[in-house]
Amino acid sequence: MAGSFDRGDHCRIEGVSGSGARYFAAAFAASSGRKKLVYIAPNEFAAKQAASDLESFVDGGVLLLEPSDYMFFNAIARNRDREYKRVQTLKKLADGGYGALVLSPASLMQFTVDPEKFRDCDFRLEEGRDYDISSLADRLTRMGYVRVGMVDGTRQFSVRGDIFDIFPTSSEVPYRVFFFGDTVDVINTFDPVTQRSASRVEEVSVSPESEIRIAGKDRDELKKEILRSCETTCARMEGEPVLAQKFRNEAKSAAELLSGGNEFPGMDRYIPFIIGNEHCVLDYCKDAIVFSEDRHAILTAADLFLDEHMRV
Repeated sequence: MAGSFDRGDHCRIEGVSGSGARYFAAAFAASSGRKKLVYIAPNEFAAKQAASDLESFVDGGVLLLEPSDYMFFNAIARNRDREYKRVQTLKKLADGGYGALVLSPASLMQFTVDPEKFRDCDFRLEEGRDYDISSLADRLTRMGYVRVGMVDGTRQFSVRGDIFDIFPTSSEVPYRVFFFGDTVDVINTFDPVTQRSASRVEEVSVSPESEIRIAGKDRDELKKEILRSCETTCARMEGEPVLAQKFRNEAKSAAELLSGGNEFPGMDRYIPFIIGNEHCVLDYCKDAIVFSEDRHAILTAADLFLDEHMRV
């Protein structure tokens, strides 16, 4: 069987399921030359259970990549926690920092950003280094952070003279950066409720808030692609000039907002233009052994996923 994997063949194993299947997958990966494992479960619930089981069987850490929670309708309210976790998980994958990766069919099928872009997506604020506060604020805005008067939640930053507060999406606590001129003098964590400084640190790492921000698509090209696609769609709307014009107006408005780096309700409908369809999560782990649990259930879930997204 190991020889089949070395040749790039597929193998089908019967008679194992649940925790037994996960133990078998981990043991086989450990005995192979590749070591790393990608485990595909039939649904999100099974994926969480598989990740928990694999923690006992795999060295190097187990990562669970949940699917993006897209909002295709004109509603702006959403929970961003899943997006923050995805960014951190994909960063670890790009750096090779895992022993096993667990996926559901949805997280397997969604396109994502070039792995190379994740390796350089962070920046650090370090004691003793010089930064231009105005440029720093502009950079954070481009990364999806929101400027506020007082930081009390994730994805926020504030500037008050020589004091720069930031709550990174990858952190459980916010940081207060004291500048002396352009030089970082002191960095402390602080309590977002009392606003009191706590422990001192030497540096803070800041991650973009989503894959959309990491994609870094050229704004002019993004606008052109959306408008080209719009005209192609409108050309098929013969006999429906009112509907075509409505569609054209919506596309033009979205293209202007996206090219300006703005967020708006329903912007997830334009993710195919922003992220594209060149990379999926398997591009992050090409040397791993891929083990799928209940192939029929996975294919059925994948078909349902495609049907749902095509209808939207």
